[in-house]
Amino acid sequence: MTKIDNFQQIEEIRMYPRAFTKCEIGGDWYENDLEIVMRPSDCYPDYMEVQDWVMKNIDGKTLNIEDVVNDIYEFIDTEYHPYSVNVIDSIKGCKTHFDVIVKR
Repeated sequence: MTKIDNFQQIEEIRMYPRAFTKCEIGGDWYENDLEIVMRPSDCYPDYMEVQDWVMKNIDGKTLNIEDVVNDIYEFIDTEYHPYSVNVIDSIKGCKTHFDVIVKR
C-alpha cells in the first residue's frame, strides 16, 4: 500500500466509502454508508487504494455490520498506524430489521 508522507501535518482525514454486503445472520443485502475518521501520524493513505481495498474485501461479501466495521478498522490501523481511527457504518434499507449505525 502507498503511504503518503504527512509533511503537511494533516490533523484529520474523513473518508466516505460505500459498499453492499449480505448479512450473514438475516440473509438480506444492505448498503453500508461508511465513514472512516483517522488522525494520521507520519503518513496517510492513497484514497484510491482504500477504495480498492473496500471493493475487494467488503463489497459483495457476506458480512454482518460489526464485521465490516472491524475489518476496515483493522486494515487502516495495521496499514497506516494512525494516532487514532474510527469506523462508522450506517446501514439503511435492510428488509429484515431497522436501520443501524455501528462505530468502532
